[in-house]
Amino acid sequence: MPIQGVNDKAMDHPPILDPEQVYHWLRDHPNFFQDHPDLLPSAINASGRVFSIEAGKLDQLRRQNEQTREQLEEMMHRIRHNEEIYHAFHRVQMALLDAEDLAELVRAATAGLEETFAISRVTMALCDGPDGLGLTRDRRPPILEDRLFLLAAESIAQVLGSPPQPVIRVGQEGANRHLFFGSRGGEIRSEALIPLVVRSGEEVRLLGSLNLGGTVANRFLPNYSTDLVQDLADVITLCLRKMIPVQ
Repeated sequence: MPIQGVNDKAMDHPPILDPEQVYHWLRDHPNFFQDHPDLLPSAINASGRVFSIEAGKLDQLRRQNEQTREQLEEMMHRIRHNEEIYHAFHRVQMALLDAEDLAELVRAATAGLEETFAISRVTMALCDGPDGLGLTRDRRPPILEDRLFLLAAESIAQVLGSPPQPVIRVGQEGANRHLFFGSRGGEIRSEALIPLVVRSGEEVRLLGSLNLGGTVANRFLPNYSTDLVQDLADVITLCLRKMIPVQ
């Protein structure tokens, strides 16, 4: 028997509610899903708690917030890492400036770098005689025999080029490593050779090289950044020029 006031057509086709009407109705009745949890879609149920109809938006904002937090943590990690590198280079530079003799200076530039940055072997090479700073093998302190090498200027320039530039060599590229690493040359599998130069205007005079060697092939690769090491090499050159009286 039909209900009075309701025709059959209306019973067969109930009115379609506008989503905006549903939204505002639920906003006016915030406890509806708490009173009828069986009507809440399972996708927005979690841990037995009932979320509001805006849970989807909230979850999206949380995910975005988490991504932002992870990006910020990664950025802060890089900043802290860069600060550590800066302070480490600063300590080495201070040791160079505090050196009282050539042996102490070379140790700060070589063994000091090894200890600070876990590099397998660090040495220095200078052009022999007047092409460098006038230092010769007979004037080199014996304690530096396997740390400071006196080489013909042509030998260093052949590797570093003209004008001299930092050089990264990997694997079999370093056929003459014994010149730059002495008795340890056979252990080196990758190396970074950094020019020691004196600049006067546009003129660049090659004095030698700061040599960083790794016992694994991937310790120094072609994309290795040499900017900070080149800055340190410039400080070493300045200290050497003050330390060694040119003859």
